[in-house]
Amino acid sequence: MKNLQEVLKEGNSTINQGIKDRFIDIHVNSNVNQMVEYVLSKSYEDEAAPFDQDDIENMFSLPEYNGTHARFEGGSDEDRNEEVERLESLLNDEESTENHIEGNDDQTEEKIQEEIDELNDLESAPQDVFEWWQVSDFLCGKLKDLGHPVIENQKIWGRCTTGQAISLDYSITNICANMGILDGQESSWA
Repeated sequence: MKNLQEVLKEGNSTINQGIKDRFIDIHVNSNVNQMVEYVLSKSYEDEAAPFDQDDIENMFSLPEYNGTHARFEGGSDEDRNEEVERLESLLNDEESTENHIEGNDDQTEEKIQEEIDELNDLESAPQDVFEWWQVSDFLCGKLKDLGHPVIENQKIWGRCTTGQAISLDYSITNICANMGILDGQESSWA
């Protein structure tokens, strides 16, 4: 069996693209761009609209931030808080400080505190949604967990990429790999 990293590296092989195409046939129903855009444009004047801007989860995300000690790939407040906690543990835990901070001097501690402050000051920005897709309940939940914009009560995914097959999206590869269905995995669909 291949480990997760190996599987992700080979995520777009011909065999895996076939597997992901079958996965998409099951979990992606139809493109609903026009419907979503229309409802969103009218929802401010129609209280009976099935959804509005406030129903879009994960519409805003934090930008990437990398410092000398901080490694934040962007995402949710929860993701940022995890990185802040990691940095704070470097400051607060003497053993961790001695083992992981080169130099262990006041300047290093100041730099870590500065990066914590910068992470805490990051402001979220709206994600660019290029396509809206009706998806299965399962896929909607997985995409939501990965930080993708979704209108959960309607099972609609706001896809932030365009111009390529959905099977090539890294998030789809990631979901399939974590399900263990890609080539070389225990439950492979190959």
